[in-house]
Amino acid sequence: MFTRIAIATLFLFYLTGRGSAQTQQPNDRIQGWSSDIDTMLAMMKREHYVYRTKPLPGELIKNADALKGKISRYSDERMLTELERLMFYMHDGHSYILPVSRKIAV
Repeated sequence: MFTRIAIATLFLFYLTGRGSAQTQQPNDRIQGWSSDIDTMLAMMKREHYVYRTKPLPGELIKNADALKGKISRYSDERMLTELERLMFYMHDGHSYILPVSRKIAV
């Protein structure tokens, strides 16, 4: 069970550590999201119970590459939605993205 949710959990810890992307310079934001996509794919390959021994689905790679080209047009909220859309290609129902913010009013 750990490996089924490990991708989403580990990615969220990584993602929340880099702050609000929309307050960054446009090139830094694009580079940050592109790096996040690459990290997510690497974690999928390393942690997923099926794809640690098989290649990631071609459609996943194709759509991840296409998403990188759209970063400048999408808000951070839209990017999180698009990352969730990429999770569809894992075909397991256990891999997902949870939106988490570092800035929570207390």
